[in-house]
Amino acid sequence: MEDLTKLLTDLLKLQRQQNEEQRQQMEKLIVQLAPSLGEHTLTANSSSAATIPKFEPFDSLTELWKDYWDRFQTFARANCVPADRLPQIFLTNQTASTYKLLSTLVAQQTPPKEINDLFMTDIPAFMENQFDPRSFIVRERFKIWSEMQRKPGDSIQELVGRIRQDAAKCDFSSIQDPQDEAMRTRFICSVNNEAVLKSLFKIPDAQLSFSKAIQVALEIEDAAKVAKETIYGPAKDSDPQYEAMRTRFICSVNNVAVLKSLIKIPDLSARPFKSL
Repeated sequence: MEDLTKLLTDLLKLQRQQNEEQRQQMEKLIVQLAPSLGEHTLTANSSSAATIPKFEPFDSLTELWKDYWDRFQTFARANCVPADRLPQIFLTNQTASTYKLLSTLVAQQTPPKEINDLFMTDIPAFMENQFDPRSFIVRERFKIWSEMQRKPGDSIQELVGRIRQDAAKCDFSSIQDPQDEAMRTRFICSVNNEAVLKSLFKIPDAQLSFSKAIQVALEIEDAAKVAKETIYGPAKDSDPQYEAMRTRFICSVNNVAVLKSLIKIPDLSARPFKSL
């Protein structure tokens, strides 16, 4: 019995010794292979980065920011983009104007930041603030009602798809006074004055009633009229005979250089017929 116990003890000792020798050999092997393993990992990471495809830049005229952001997140997951590289992947896929806009906004923060210091949680907040469709409701409703013609070659499905996409930017469900909204939109679509439209588009939807739109249009057109009279003098009543002779003269000139000169005159009706 004692001999058996001694034999088992010796075998256990031998096993432990062999295990220790194997452990030491493995440690030496790991030390020897470490440099090549590191290089392989770097190469693998670089290769992985190179395989991430391009993603189309955001265009506020064709897509809502929310829809674009959802698509980008799906793209990032599908291509296994690491979380720490998401900001750089997003920024490098944007247009120069969007990149510059974000860079400017970040620099205006307190304290100022660099665009490359942005976290992925910062970018959606900046973009939503700049491209929130609710900021452009007046403009978008003008567009949907003023661009009502079916484009040549459009199928019914394409026409319906475009209407749905445009309607999504208009927030029709928020309308509190349908009659006032309808009159305001009809007025804006009919005003036919670029300066008036630019001013109306800058006013938030909630602050622009039908009466407010009329007031803004009157103020702008009155200001333009006063400025014109200040420069060119008050408009004179039209003389039908004078107008007929002037028009006949212009139509009979038959000289391109003279016609170009006449077209450049700001207010041709204020010029005496003989001076033409």
